[in-house]
Amino acid sequence: MELSTVSEASDIGFRGWRPRWMQRFATAKKFVLFMCVLTLVESMMLIGYTSSVLTSIERRFQIKSAEAGLIVSAYEVGNFLVVAFVSYLGGRPGSHRPKWVGFGAFIMSVAALIFTLPHLIGDNYIPGRVTSENETDVSICRNYTAESIASQQLEQSDNHIVDPDLMDVTVYYDCMESDGDPSDYLFFFVIAQLLLGMGAAPMFTLGVTYVDDNIGATESASYIGIVYCVTAIGPALGFLLGGLCVSYYVDLDSVSSNDIAISPGDPQWVGAWWIGYLICGLLIAVFALPILAYPRTLRRSRDSDDDRPKSISEGEDDGSRMVHMQFDCSSCREFLQALKRLLTNPTYLLVNVVASLELSIVTGFVYFMPKFLETQYGTTSSKANIMTGAIIPPAALGIALGGFIVRRYKFTLEKCTRFAFIMSTITLMFLFTLFFVKCDNQEFANISLNKDSSTNISSCFGSCNCHDTDYQPICGVDDVTYFSACHAGCGNHRYSNEFDKEVFVDCSCIVRGDDVSWDAVDGKCDSSCDKLPIFMSLVIVVVFLTAISQIPILMSTLRSVYQCDRPFALGIQFVFLRVLAYIPAPIYYGKTIDSSCMIWQTLCEGVGSCFEYEKSQVHANYIGLSIGLKSISVVFGLLCWLSCRYTCRCCLNRDFSRLAQDVKLPERKEDQQEMDDLEDLQEVPVQMEVDNNSRPRLELLTADANI
Repeated sequence: MELSTVSEASDIGFRGWRPRWMQRFATAKKFVLFMCVLTLVESMMLIGYTSSVLTSIERRFQIKSAEAGLIVSAYEVGNFLVVAFVSYLGGRPGSHRPKWVGFGAFIMSVAALIFTLPHLIGDNYIPGRVTSENETDVSICRNYTAESIASQQLEQSDNHIVDPDLMDVTVYYDCMESDGDPSDYLFFFVIAQLLLGMGAAPMFTLGVTYVDDNIGATESASYIGIVYCVTAIGPALGFLLGGLCVSYYVDLDSVSSNDIAISPGDPQWVGAWWIGYLICGLLIAVFALPILAYPRTLRRSRDSDDDRPKSISEGEDDGSRMVHMQFDCSSCREFLQALKRLLTNPTYLLVNVVASLELSIVTGFVYFMPKFLETQYGTTSSKANIMTGAIIPPAALGIALGGFIVRRYKFTLEKCTRFAFIMSTITLMFLFTLFFVKCDNQEFANISLNKDSSTNISSCFGSCNCHDTDYQPICGVDDVTYFSACHAGCGNHRYSNEFDKEVFVDCSCIVRGDDVSWDAVDGKCDSSCDKLPIFMSLVIVVVFLTAISQIPILMSTLRSVYQCDRPFALGIQFVFLRVLAYIPAPIYYGKTIDSSCMIWQTLCEGVGSCFEYEKSQVHANYIGLSIGLKSISVVFGLLCWLSCRYTCRCCLNRDFSRLAQDVKLPERKEDQQEMDDLEDLQEVPVQMEVDNNSRPRLELLTADANI
């Protein structure tokens, strides 16, 4: 009877429903399969897809890049707030870790739905060149009289606001009086991202330890490695999905394709950013169900032979192998001692600073690279997302190569820090070359429109009653982009089958030759810059070299502390990375890009998203910020290496008996075990020698001690 109860407790199912056919999935390997799918969709949505639709969200809801960075950072804030509690409560003895992971996944699914609410409950998107009736409303030059102004004010009072200063009809398509300020939807995005971060917390804490507990030690590392490798594939798929979704119009569910008057290359185009969140949210909910069906422990783990070393004591039974995080008041003293050891360890602190700076650059590149490519090289959102996704495979290859190098050449702590410093220096050199691969600013007429209202009057369109809020760029035959047809003095327009868009004639500001019958075409002038292949090639090299140093940096973290402090050291590093990298980096990268804007969207109150960036300025700010962070990382990497060398040299003359007393490891009281721990700390061969005073000391036999 007791055996039957144990068997039922190890079967998968829901409450009393545990059919026999379902038990074929009652293995840890099948659990890994479902975990892989769950982590794949999670990373695809949170990293790749979110990055690919940020530009569309900015345009649709009239928010700045810094506010878009706040949306991204909210995920890390939510994860940071709950990860400690989730790890503690879910890691207690008897806790049902699969249910923690499953319910966390359901929270993520709900959060994905909340993220789409601004589209589902909001009105249709109305770009500046389209009226509420979906008819093309081109801003052309009109010589208004007082009578015509009064007539238009009366006729169009529902859609326009009278400018009391100019005494004219100004088209404020940006103001949504019935819907309020569109930036109010920022609240939904932030809440959704907070919930996504909270829901993802159990996945990589409790889910991974569940896998480790239910698979033999010889296979555990491999399967956990597979889970993490899948998270590297997800962002690439997310960029591909984002590139596909933003190629469709945002309101494809309510607007006919025949009524869409703008194309994906238009500066006011907004793609269907919300589709991917619905797809990913549904997939997460579906694959959360089998995770919930798994028991607290699997029967397979009890029957299999586990050859993992017993690091605490040799007399542990099978049940003690289960990893549980639990704390009590008696351990507060040890906690403070461990915290003091970490915070007074210069090598460990310097490694954390280097890792934070490196990940700050990675975060800025991942989330704002599509926007940079659109701004600098004039690519469409879809193409920019696909090209950004192309940098993910080199990053995964670089991480794998870095791990192979560390293992193949058996890097010590000093070699890891030195290798990371060298790779960072080489990467900085390639990053400097990106600073010179830039495109010249396109010629833009009336560039001072949003800067000084006194410069808005020009002799060629001064009587046209043009307005700075109605941004409808056109490209003249002189290869100059104009703010609108009105600002080019164009009096008429017609549809051209040759260009499949509107063309403008009778433009007083444009001088055309006799060989053309039009003065300008709708849309910005195409970029003549052909440096995109060179730029992307260098970016791939930079990403590859940066990724190579990731494993050495991680191993430096582990090898710079005592073995008993390693889990706690990784936890403290988690805090460092969130506070110094993941949370602030998207915000200040977005703020940096905002500082390069030359034409802001004018709202009823303040400004919205940026219509047009100055190419040279956005390039200098974006790449310059990355070079600055990388330069600081190189400096701290050098300090980390020197600190490591100094620490190793100091050990040459330290009294081992006193050093052993500094760190009291639980249940490790024999001298040989203490020496093993110290040897593991430095990761170098150690031998005992007797000096002239017959006092035992440690001599480090590093091959590169004199370099």
